[in-house]
Amino acid sequence: SYYMKILKLYRSLVDQRLKDRGVHQSYQQLLIILSQHPNISQKEMARMLHISTPAITAAAKKLEREGYIRRLVSEEDNRVNRISLTEEGKTLAKTIRQSCREIERGMMEGFSENDKKEMAGHLNRIYSNLSRLSPEDRKEGVDKK
Repeated sequence: SYYMKILKLYRSLVDQRLKDRGVHQSYQQLLIILSQHPNISQKEMARMLHISTPAITAAAKKLEREGYIRRLVSEEDNRVNRISLTEEGKTLAKTIRQSCREIERGMMEGFSENDKKEMAGHLNRIYSNLSRLSPEDRKEGVDKK
């Protein structure tokens, strides 16, 4: 389908730009979310990414070993681990965001502002439709750029 082709090409372009950093695409989204939600719990992160908490734990261990994040036990509940970016992680998240913005600018080249608004509306509707199919209700929506 067109969606899969676009997604695959987009991810490939991001990976090409970040290949020297050695950060797999599955970790890129985690780093971006951490840059937007510092000190988030691993459980909250799993919910936002719609993956299992053990998968987040494994990713967090790897990213912590590489010096991109730190994990701290919550002061309110010692069963909860909170994760945040280190300075190196913040720099990498910024690089990832910049790469994504550059690719998105190229991707949207030739579209008018009206085209972009219309497309955002269609994508939000697709997102809403897919959310209804998901076991968890996703309410974040697509950015309205």
